[in-house]
Amino acid sequence: MQVCIGDNMKKKLILKFDKMQVSVILILLVTCSMWFFDGIVDSNVLILTILSAGVILLGFPKIRIEKYSLILVCYLAGILLSLFINGASLRQVYQSVIVALLILQAMLMQCGLWELSHGIKCIVLIGELNAVFVVLQFLLKDSFNSIYYRFLSAGALDIAKTYYSRGYYFGVNYRPHETAGAISFGIVAILLWGILQRKKRGKRFGQRRNYIAAGVMMAALLLTGKKGIMACLLISCILVLLLLFGSKKQWLKAGKMFLGIFLVLLVMGFYISTHPNNALVYRFAVFFQNFSSGEQFDSGRSVLYGEALLLWHRNIFWGVGWRHFADLSVSVFGHPKTHEVNLDYLQFLCETGITGFTLMMIPILVMVRRAVFVGRMTVRRTREDAIQWIVFFAVFVQIFTMIYGFIEDPFYDVMFFSVYIFSCIIINNAYRKIRRKKGMG
Repeated sequence: MQVCIGDNMKKKLILKFDKMQVSVILILLVTCSMWFFDGIVDSNVLILTILSAGVILLGFPKIRIEKYSLILVCYLAGILLSLFINGASLRQVYQSVIVALLILQAMLMQCGLWELSHGIKCIVLIGELNAVFVVLQFLLKDSFNSIYYRFLSAGALDIAKTYYSRGYYFGVNYRPHETAGAISFGIVAILLWGILQRKKRGKRFGQRRNYIAAGVMMAALLLTGKKGIMACLLISCILVLLLLFGSKKQWLKAGKMFLGIFLVLLVMGFYISTHPNNALVYRFAVFFQNFSSGEQFDSGRSVLYGEALLLWHRNIFWGVGWRHFADLSVSVFGHPKTHEVNLDYLQFLCETGITGFTLMMIPILVMVRRAVFVGRMTVRRTREDAIQWIVFFAVFVQIFTMIYGFIEDPFYDVMFFSVYIFSCIIINNAYRKIRRKKGMG
């Protein structure tokens, strides 16, 4: 069936498509490249200008609010209430404005799911580029660093040298957890597409190429040495596959997939135990060695947890102030460098008290519940691989971020929070369509 569309309607459709696509890609490129804007350009004004432009673009020429994204305002309210009661530095105001812009982006993104596929492709590209630079740093080592270090500011250079001396490879992003996160998101997007396309003949060459890319990215992920991210990646993938195959009642396929994962883990465990000095698995070998000998293996997290609880007891209802813990870790507890709690939910409680914690947890719990619901309904209502790919990538990000919040600080990290908000955009737009009973196409 061919539908004729007038010139004016075509222009409106093109404008709508372009502004959504440009805004998503623009904001993701900036937030996933904070190492560049913080460590090289060192310009907060430039960051806010580009993010604001991306948000303003969504509101032109007519503002349309995605009502299901309004729940995210609770998260922002918890932050603003804490800053109002406890006071805020210029840096904390700047960080809260970034959070506000990302949440505003979600509120203004009322669109079809297919329009959001470009965002996932952008995330894949970012993951692939990070992987390439990690491999280059591993192969070239000091030759790579001598060139890269010239561009870094003094603070960023200190961070980069510290991580590199501890055996982490991070490419051009001197925050290896962000490098590992970007690569992980790219790997999952590629593998999810491969799983959904596995029965399509004529796609084998493309699938083989994607699997090779995923393999290289997995090697780069190991080189980053971020054990926690890999553990969260594995757990989240298992839960997503259970949701995907369980909704289709394809338990045999799920069993084969999990058996493959188990065998890969066995091989990796054997390799780590027999090659402890290999740079590819060095950080993992050290972890298992410390664990087996009873030495500290949590990177000092238990100490930070205790300190966060002590600070929380100072002001149970309102906390010590959003993003105040890092400064207090130095001024009160005497750490040589600032630290986050590395457990987001405890940091919420410490910094914003019971009041802020409640406000911030409401949208997090609501969103993960919606993600599971939307994932199940997507499998039942559509056979379009592209739509399932978009939705289940968002489901993965939701589950991954929630789990990762127990061992690190994704809700405080601009890159992770931006990808999380992007997944909220996907889930809420899908949820809206389901609620209206218009299908998922």
